[in-house]
Amino acid sequence: MKKIKITKVETIKPNIYQVFFDEKSKSKLSKFFISYDNTNPINKKEFEYGVMRNLYSKNDWKNSTHLSVLSWKFEEKTKGDPEKLQKYLMKKPGYDIYIVNPYEGYYRVPFIYSKFDNMWDQGEYFHPGLKKIASELFNMAGLDPKLLNKSHPKDFICYCNYWIANRKFWDLYMSYSERLYSAVNKSPDSFKEKLFFYDADVSYDKGGYFAYIFERLFTTILVEVYKSFKIKNIKLRSFR
Repeated sequence: MKKIKITKVETIKPNIYQVFFDEKSKSKLSKFFISYDNTNPINKKEFEYGVMRNLYSKNDWKNSTHLSVLSWKFEEKTKGDPEKLQKYLMKKPGYDIYIVNPYEGYYRVPFIYSKFDNMWDQGEYFHPGLKKIASELFNMAGLDPKLLNKSHPKDFICYCNYWIANRKFWDLYMSYSERLYSAVNKSPDSFKEKLFFYDADVSYDKGGYFAYIFERLFTTILVEVYKSFKIKNIKLRSFR
């Protein structure tokens, strides 16, 4: 009797959260994501990373394959349709990491790709002093500051924390980021002042360097470990 080859059917069950912190941001949420109330965060200046820490520890990994934390501006920044994104993910299972870079389609000749070698150089341009304080923080955490000077391939660049990943990557990501987070908490008050209260943006006041440093960790880590993961860079046109 001829043996029947059984093909394993892969599925993806992502928990994609969308954060809001007031009534205005709440009104922008999509029904195709899970809303996350961040109106009373423990630490206001931690922005998305504070939420990521909380959800990573509480996520139901037994019944979900992937986790993501998106801002309330997701549709505004990507011009994408959340329902189409969900359908796209269902059709493309089998990846450890899905990347949605919100600025991928903003320019004919992307400024961030042609002018800067990596996200840290881009950050330094818009947030002067970022690389110096990030270097100090990396040293405090026992991480190599040379990571701040490595090139970032276009397909690994991701701003705004718009990525979706399975536990394998989340575990690794958090092992890096928590070393930095611990270093932040142990740092002198003068250093915390720069991280949380210094006006680090040349265009508008959003707070200190903390958010801009942690936003760039995803790509910084991925460049080091990408060979161990199956990665899908989702082009914006795929869910518009």
